[in-house]
Amino acid sequence: MTDRWAALAISITLTLAASAAWAQFPANPEFADGAAGWALPEGAEVGANEGTRGALSLPGGWARSGASEQPLTGWQRVEVRVKGPGKGAQSRLLLALAPDAGELAAQVALSAEDAGSGWHTLSAELLPPPGAPASVAIGVEGGGPWLIDSVTVAATDPPAAEPFEDAAIFAEPLPEGWEPEGLLDAISRPIAGTSELIVQVGGLEVTMPPMVMAARGHRGTIRLAVRNRSMKEKDLTVAVAGPPGFFAPERTVVIRLGADTVFEASLQAFRVGTFRARMTFRSDDSEASAPVEIEVVPSYPAPGVACIGAAPPAELLAALPALGVPLIATAPATGLRGDLTRLWLLPSPWSEEAVATAVTRIPTEAEFAAVYYPRGGESDGDGAAPTRALRRAADDAQVPLFLLGPPADLLPGPPPTIAEADLAVAATLGSGGNISAPSLRLPILGARPARKVMLDRANVTGPQPCWTAVAAALEIDQAPAAIRQSARLPMFFADLAARSTGSAECDAALLARTLAVCAWQGATGWTIAARPEDAPEGADAWTLLDAAGELRGPVGEAYCELSRELAAAIPVSILKQSPEIGSAPTASVGFRPFIRNDEGILALWNNTGAPVDLIFEPRTQPLDVHTVSVGPEGVRRGYVGAFHYSDDAVALNRPVVFVTLGPGEFRVLSMQLARPFVGWLSSVEFKPNIPRGGGNKPRSFGEEWDGRSPRG
Repeated sequence: MTDRWAALAISITLTLAASAAWAQFPANPEFADGAAGWALPEGAEVGANEGTRGALSLPGGWARSGASEQPLTGWQRVEVRVKGPGKGAQSRLLLALAPDAGELAAQVALSAEDAGSGWHTLSAELLPPPGAPASVAIGVEGGGPWLIDSVTVAATDPPAAEPFEDAAIFAEPLPEGWEPEGLLDAISRPIAGTSELIVQVGGLEVTMPPMVMAARGHRGTIRLAVRNRSMKEKDLTVAVAGPPGFFAPERTVVIRLGADTVFEASLQAFRVGTFRARMTFRSDDSEASAPVEIEVVPSYPAPGVACIGAAPPAELLAALPALGVPLIATAPATGLRGDLTRLWLLPSPWSEEAVATAVTRIPTEAEFAAVYYPRGGESDGDGAAPTRALRRAADDAQVPLFLLGPPADLLPGPPPTIAEADLAVAATLGSGGNISAPSLRLPILGARPARKVMLDRANVTGPQPCWTAVAAALEIDQAPAAIRQSARLPMFFADLAARSTGSAECDAALLARTLAVCAWQGATGWTIAARPEDAPEGADAWTLLDAAGELRGPVGEAYCELSRELAAAIPVSILKQSPEIGSAPTASVGFRPFIRNDEGILALWNNTGAPVDLIFEPRTQPLDVHTVSVGPEGVRRGYVGAFHYSDDAVALNRPVVFVTLGPGEFRVLSMQLARPFVGWLSSVEFKPNIPRGGGNKPRSFGEEWDGRSPRG
């Protein structure tokens, strides 16, 4: 009996060992069995290194492991023990988790200069191809050989992102149709043929207009003048409540003695029309409120969603303004909300009767119209004739109508380009004044990001191919520039779409970069699919709602947050950039600056696999800072209502703002400026060394900058 149990134990042990070997990925990770389990390029071989283990000598091309038994999911930590050809070699080692078949694309690159001499461990967290078995691919670009003697793959979870220290506090929305009881706690005083409201709170006198006009998306809306009638400085907290679709964070401002303190209260609206809001002021233990009437007028760019399939449900239409999405693009339909910007998509066939019928219905049901065909449809100019017919019919009927050109699918790059036929249509329509914006569709985006790229315990700080490939795919300047040779026109970017990266957070980060690039072209607007059925087949990673009709996780959250930050933003020129920080797709850090009324807006993103410490220098004092971060770790939002330069800025004696970007992170900062003007951004740079010791604050720094917050 004993011998039987012993034999059974040996059998079980051998079975488990065989199962473990079968499940191991990649097989033969230390090349102990030569090249077994690996497909090698010509010239590659496995031999003994200076130790006792085998090593793969790779002079060029790609070596690929056998595929995983099942698809890998989530982030995978890949470690490769490598030895480079020496610092003098112009060579790079490439690494990827790739599909089992098809073209290989690097996710990570390590230069021979960074690898130096001797053996090191290159590690990176990579996303595998979603829904398919994966192979480890190791490549060499340039001179070699590189030696590899160990490859491991293990699942890992990135750490949760720390929330920003300062979070915005928003008042509860007012019910629809809210009307105040008189002037609440305010009194009205006539002045110069009009009137102003006055509120007394905690020894402070707040003066404000009873009515304002606001451009949709603009923040600095309500001008307040505050006089301190007490004997000491006081804090004033301003809270604004509006109906759904209005966003206003609470803000606390120091009210000094002496001259009036004047600043613009923040109130951002995404509904067109006339509405009532309630201003509430708090100081010490006192509180007082006043009503304000706000007329909101359209402004652009307008972020939107497209319903290509069935008509949009009433629930979606009701939710859009409250989400900060002010535009709906859909086939002709009735009952679209008038507080949205409505874009009619006219499907073929575009007969004279269809065009005439559209013109008779559009005046009360839409502001924009465009002939439309799905992605991959004919784009040989068929849409030009009905666009002209729509223009003529609208002119004959004296209907105010803005037209978009027929959609033009950009050709994949890099960089993406526009076909000659589409360019001719856009130029012809634009030069005739027939359209308000050419409608461009970017190629469907796809990527497999990487993060936390390290050599032994040190960060690899250069740009990584997984991110620079995205930047190259989004380098769309060439197509708008070609169109604008014939007519200076804004662009409309329709049906932005992407295949999933395998991480919802990374899908959101790619969307964020795309929105910033589109906005910087001077866009009239852009759309993503409202629902999965509205997206191209296999490219539904960017939809506002999921299949259940709920806001789609990080992508939906990021789209709403960035709609608030980029709506109505006007691009401004980059005054100073470098190959490392700028607009080049190969830069380690990309950025784009904007202005919006009294706000400066800066979008930044990290193309490396390591954290990057930066500074940027505004040419005028920021008064507050809204921050939205979108990256592999999720979506975060922060707000600083009273900005002051940090101790490190004082130590540098420079009016700079410090920002740290994680690997692959996108961040946008929107700042109310003391003196807003187009050239508000001086530079974006890597963080310099901070002088320590001495502790002497430069006298000129406080006089020149810190005293401007807020405007007096």
